[in-house]
Amino acid sequence: MKKIFLVSFLALMVVFSLWGCGMNKSKKSLDVLEAPQSKQTINLYFTDKENSKILSETREVIVKSMDQLPEIAINELLKGPVNLDMKNAIPEGTKLLSIREEDGLVIVNFSRDYYNTDDIGEIVARFSVVNTLCDLPNVDKVLILVEGKELVGPSGNELGPLEKDDAVYSPTKDFTTITLYFADSEGMYLVPEKRQIIIKDNEPVEKYIMQELIKGPKSPGLSATVPPETKVLSIETKEKVCFVNLSSEFKLQHNGGSTGEIMTIYSIVNSLTELESIDKVQFLIEGQKTETFKGHITFNEPFERDPDIIKKK
Repeated sequence: MKKIFLVSFLALMVVFSLWGCGMNKSKKSLDVLEAPQSKQTINLYFTDKENSKILSETREVIVKSMDQLPEIAINELLKGPVNLDMKNAIPEGTKLLSIREEDGLVIVNFSRDYYNTDDIGEIVARFSVVNTLCDLPNVDKVLILVEGKELVGPSGNELGPLEKDDAVYSPTKDFTTITLYFADSEGMYLVPEKRQIIIKDNEPVEKYIMQELIKGPKSPGLSATVPPETKVLSIETKEKVCFVNLSSEFKLQHNGGSTGEIMTIYSIVNSLTELESIDKVQFLIEGQKTETFKGHITFNEPFERDPDIIKKK
């Protein structure tokens, strides 16, 4: 009798064990059903080697939820194209810091490496990001941030949310190559750096030169010469003299020293006198002439170009 009871008890335990396993398997099956995977085709926008035209590449990706699609699309974009005739429009080293979607608006936040390009490169990158995301279902606009701050265009203004029609790239735009001068690693000579910019709204090219100088160099081994807090209050050229009116930060935020003053003054003068229309530069601070820059260099007379301060190759 005891043997029969023991056998019956063991048989019952086996049944419960099998039933429990079945329940676990059923639960796992339900989990799989709750998070199905699907293939989605996305369009990625790149450029040719010369940045002369935009090219697209379709790619299949696996998603568990459509909410993941914007992040997946940007990560695929950052990987670059498969086609060797294309190149990535987003500067190398750029990282995706965060991305979220709010009622058809995708807010994408990149690392500061996004700015490691010229004006043309930034326009191409912007086109690439906005068009890639706006091709996704339910995405109407894109807000690009860099380190949490809204993307700033070549004009210096925040661009705000962009629709597909706002991110237009045309190689026929008025591109101009300018030559800027920055200090070498020893701070003894100036070194030229060429940069492409977009001239628009009939603004003087002199203003763009000053804005680019304030941004600082992009080439390794060069140093900025103008305090980044400096603002260009006005700039105009009369009879080959360029009058550059700068905010007080130009003086107040400068480190001083005779060599530093020379580097700053002639980085501006030599950059502006690259233009055929300019022979001299007259500096103004808050609209007024000042006797000296930081106590070493006479500052109230126009400056001519100094070719001897340019580093020889």
